[in-house]
Amino acid sequence: SEQINQQQNGYLDYMAAIDFLMKNNFDAKSNTRLANSRNGKSTYLKEIKTLVAEYVQAINLVKIGNKKQVYADSSFLETREEISKIEEQTFHIPRLLFFDSYQSFAAGNSVRGLQSFFDIFVFGEKLAGSGGTRNYMRGTSMESIAFNEAENLLPRMSQPDLKKLENFCLNVLKYDNLAAMLQRQLPQQLNLIDRVISGNYRGLAREGNVIDEEIAKTVADQVAKLNPPQRQELKEAASKALVNHVNSYLNMLARPESEWKAPGTPDIYLPFFGNLSTLFDLVDTPVPTVLFTAARQRTQYRLLFLYSKIEQYRWENAKLPASLDELKDPKTIYDPLSDGNFEYKITKENALGYEIFSNGSKNPDFDTGKIFLAPRRRE
Repeated sequence: SEQINQQQNGYLDYMAAIDFLMKNNFDAKSNTRLANSRNGKSTYLKEIKTLVAEYVQAINLVKIGNKKQVYADSSFLETREEISKIEEQTFHIPRLLFFDSYQSFAAGNSVRGLQSFFDIFVFGEKLAGSGGTRNYMRGTSMESIAFNEAENLLPRMSQPDLKKLENFCLNVLKYDNLAAMLQRQLPQQLNLIDRVISGNYRGLAREGNVIDEEIAKTVADQVAKLNPPQRQELKEAASKALVNHVNSYLNMLARPESEWKAPGTPDIYLPFFGNLSTLFDLVDTPVPTVLFTAARQRTQYRLLFLYSKIEQYRWENAKLPASLDELKDPKTIYDPLSDGNFEYKITKENALGYEIFSNGSKNPDFDTGKIFLAPRRRE
């Protein structure tokens, strides 16, 4: 396993930020302050400025972590209590970064405003790539918060800001975070299979998670009944199946997105052990959800890139384009997932005056549905 200088692991900075939020009651205080703005006791801007000032230490810790490599430190988490609360508090980090971005733009500090907006995405990308399917799903959920709020920030961005946003999206799309995570995780998963078959379950089940603990108990009971030759056969069969399964995901990720479909789950039965599905669950084998998530996330970055192009057009022409063709950029308006162009509609239902979306995959075996920049938006 790769040896890491833990002082250079941004994951620990993230954990320190979460600790700060928990110890200083961010959940309760943010709910109270936002309620004050909703009931007219104060303004939204005043309340979030107060929250940013009170929790700037957490913001700075995340920004420090974002500049480092990030690895999920499972041994560190094993010693922690209330893991579910820690995971819950993670979602407050992008909220706090958005508050900082919004109030910075409002104060005329677009440099910090744009950087804090980018920091939400970087935090999500780093967490998603830190190791394991769970962290991948958790990290991409962080980025969803930024996509949700983008329409509130786009009108505040200048032409130089929009150009920086465009470049940021292009740089993210150059790197396949899911493929990199799967490749880096595979040796660890093979090592976990070896550990499990030898009877070592330390750290494989999240403390207090009933499902994890039940899976670990089931596998432990099955393995305990095996003799040495059976354990060796189980190890070889499980390792081969896992490698083939991960490779099926990597091969799919290398194909055009319009051709994607979720690989099937390994269905292997050994008479002396039973179905290997419980063992694969224990070592965090990739599931179809990650592929749907990757398709949605890539599409949202392309949509955000296209939004920046439309806003730049508005700056230059003092009006919206009548159609995407007026951008004169066929590559930008093309949607690889649907293998057609993105859809564009003039509307009065949001602050921007228009919306764009993907029609989603046409593959009946990979039904993504329509994809909007804001995940919470639906037709």
